[in-house]
Amino acid sequence: WGVVPVLGEEKKTSDEITLQAVEKALHTGIVEKGDTVVIISSNKTVPTSGTDTLNIRIV
Repeated sequence: WGVVPVLGEEKKTSDEITLQAVEKALHTGIVEKGDTVVIISSNKTVPTSGTDTLNIRIV
């Protein structure tokens, strides 16, 4: 399926999480410009929140 987890530092917003994930994936060679990536994350500002954010981006 091409699923590769990327662990990053804690961020405050889903936009920051997405940017960090894409930068790390580019840096490690997991993705290239033009690839489509799917990023799932959670909002830690809501204590009972699980995975609640899905971003689909073209790098």
